[in-house]
Amino acid sequence: MENWLLNWSGWLTMNTHAEIDGFNFEDGPDWYYAAFKAWQKNSMYGQDYERHKTAFSLSESQQNKLDEWKGHIRAVFGEYGDYDFIFKPNGIGMSVSVYSELADRELDLTEVENW
Repeated sequence: MENWLLNWSGWLTMNTHAEIDGFNFEDGPDWYYAAFKAWQKNSMYGQDYERHKTAFSLSESQQNKLDEWKGHIRAVFGEYGDYDFIFKPNGIGMSVSVYSELADRELDLTEVENW
């Protein structure tokens, strides 16, 4: 297990009693999000995690295409399901695709025209 994950798990366990940014443990995801932000700010491993994370983003047109696709999946299955985002650098650009676990389909969001 990576050091940051072990540290986050320990910090989380030790702070389930704490109210963080107005949220308590019973608030579920809101509390976890606030707790993660507090851990990033207040712990050495959290600060290190923040410095070394890799972030990817979608363009507006990619996001619009994804939102439309997710809407179709929800219309068919009644829910959005889980998605895997796949970013692959290929030397001249970044190929981007999204895989829907629920629909067992992949959407290519690569914008070759922007390479």
